[in-house]
Amino acid sequence: MAGSRLAALTGRANGKLLLFGEHAAVYGHPALGISLPWALELSVAPVAGAGDPGPPPKVEVLAPLPEQLAAMIDAPHLRAVVEVRSQIPIGLGFGSSAALCVAAERALAHFAASSTARSSTAEWYGAHKREQVFHGTPSGADTGLAALPGVGFLSWQRSGELPSCERIPATELHLVVAAVPRRGDTMDHVAAVAQRVRWGDPEARDALRRLGECSTEARALLRGAVPQANAIGALADHAQRLLAGLGLGDPAQERLLRAGRSAGASGGKLSGAGGGGACFLVCRDATTATSVLGAVRAHATAAAHIMLSAGPTIQQAPDARTWTTNRWLHAPRGRASTGRYR
Repeated sequence: MAGSRLAALTGRANGKLLLFGEHAAVYGHPALGISLPWALELSVAPVAGAGDPGPPPKVEVLAPLPEQLAAMIDAPHLRAVVEVRSQIPIGLGFGSSAALCVAAERALAHFAASSTARSSTAEWYGAHKREQVFHGTPSGADTGLAALPGVGFLSWQRSGELPSCERIPATELHLVVAAVPRRGDTMDHVAAVAQRVRWGDPEARDALRRLGECSTEARALLRGAVPQANAIGALADHAQRLLAGLGLGDPAQERLLRAGRSAGASGGKLSGAGGGGACFLVCRDATTATSVLGAVRAHATAAAHIMLSAGPTIQQAPDARTWTTNRWLHAPRGRASTGRYR
C-alpha cells in the first residue's frame, strides 16, 4: 500500500564496560571487559510510496534522522522510520554508540548478499566500520564486547585489525558500576594521549604498556577457581593511578571512588576514555556491594550492582533500567525530508 510501513528489521546489542586496558588497546596492548545487562534495540521500518503527492490522511510527524546516525546506518537509498529503544546511559562510557553500531549491523544484515552465511567475525567487522563514524579509529574492543555476552579478553596481532576475543568463564565477582558527568568526549581524550605518544613521552608509553599488563593479570585472576575480589580491586587501584598519570582522572569521579572504597570496596577505577563518565568498584560479596551502591548513589548520575559469572552479566540491583525511545524519519540522500510518513 502506498505510503505504508513494511515489516521492521530489528537488531539488538548490549552495553559494555571496559575493566582494564582502555587507551592501551589503541596501541595494541590487551584489554579486558564485559558486556552489560543493559540492551539497545534499533528497528528500521521501510516506508513505501515516498513519491505520493500531498499529505496522507494519517500522518505521524517525525524529525529527520540526525546526520551522524544516518552516516552510521549507511543506507543512502532507504526511506524508513528508525526507532532506537535503549537502557544504556548515553555519553558516559557504557558503550551506547558501540551497541548502536552492532544493533544496526544486525538489523540491516539482510541487505548484504551473503547475509545467510555471515559469521560472527563478519558481523563484528561490519559494526566496527560503522563505529568509525563516531570515533574515527576505534580499537574494535567496544563493538566486540557489545556483540558477545559475558567477559572478553581482547588481544591484537596487527595494528588496525580487529582483535581476537577470548571468552573468560569468570568466577562470581560483584561490581558496582557508576558514572559521573563527563568532561570532553572519547575522541578528545584519545587525541590527548596520542599527542604524548607522538612526542615520545616515555612515561606515557610505559603507562600504556603497564595498563595492558593489568589486563593480562586480571584475566589470570578471573580464571581462578574462587573469586579474587581483593586482588582484582588492588589491580584496579593500580590501573587508576596509571590513568590519572595520563591526565584522564576526574575530581567528581575520584570522590565517588573514595566513597565506594570507604564503604568496603576493595578497589576501583574509571572505565573507558576518562575525564569522568563510567567507573566501577570491586566488592567481596553481595552484602558489600549493597553497602557500596548505597554510598556512591549520592555522587553518581547512574549506578548499579552487577555480578560477573559464567555466561551473561547479571544485574542485582536495582531491578532494571528504564527504556528510552527515539524515532526519526530516514530519507534517501539528496531528497528533502518532510519528516512525515504513513
